Amino acid sequence: MGHGAIVLFSTLTALLHREKKLLEQRLEIAQLQKKIAQLEDKNQRMRKAMRHCTTCDYRLEAKVIRRQQAEVLQR
Repeated sequence: MGHGAIVLFSTLTALLHREKKLLEQRLEIAQLQKKIAQLEDKNQRMRKAMRHCTTCDYRLEAKVIRRQQAEVLQR
């Protein structure tokens, strides 16, 4: 194998390595974007549920506690 062939082989190997790395990064980015979309959707659904949950014991209890704390601070 001549020097030119070795240089060409080395260049091709480096190029293929970079292409493989780029492909792996693109796949990882796609997975992360999908996960972000799922988490944003879940977050929106949870926010919507909390807004509509006006009779929820937790929210009612939290309102009572805030009122009691406000009364104590006003004294």
